[in-house]
Amino acid sequence: MGKNIFLLPALIISVVVLALHLLALEYFLYWTHGWFDLLIHALAGAMIGFISVWVLSRSKSIFFVKPFKFFLIIFITTSLISISWEIFEFIFGLTFTSLNYVQDTILDIVMTVLGGMTVFLYLVFISKFFLKEKPNAE
Repeated sequence: MGKNIFLLPALIISVVVLALHLLALEYFLYWTHGWFDLLIHALAGAMIGFISVWVLSRSKSIFFVKPFKFFLIIFITTSLISISWEIFEFIFGLTFTSLNYVQDTILDIVMTVLGGMTVFLYLVFISKFFLKEKPNAE
């Protein structure tokens, strides 16, 4: 398993996001429950966070990566992907322009980044409590 330990949560979260999104479309949950969109964005942010860490772990041993680097990678990746997604939605007319459009867009981006930051906190937690020693450098 090794480095793929970060890919499994991303895959599980992506299946959950897909299922919740399909349910939301079928039962109009995005329109009847305003918080539902924020939940999806937070979960997507967590998925992006896990994928970011997985990509990083493929290139080097993550045991030697400082926490601040994880923070930056997850923060920048979730921010860029979230902003790109919001631009994509706007360009292709997937959003409904309203008086609250800017506020909604900013909140979507913030929730995505917060979802990614939960992955960072998770990494800090497991590194403090489960990784007692760093492996010897080879």
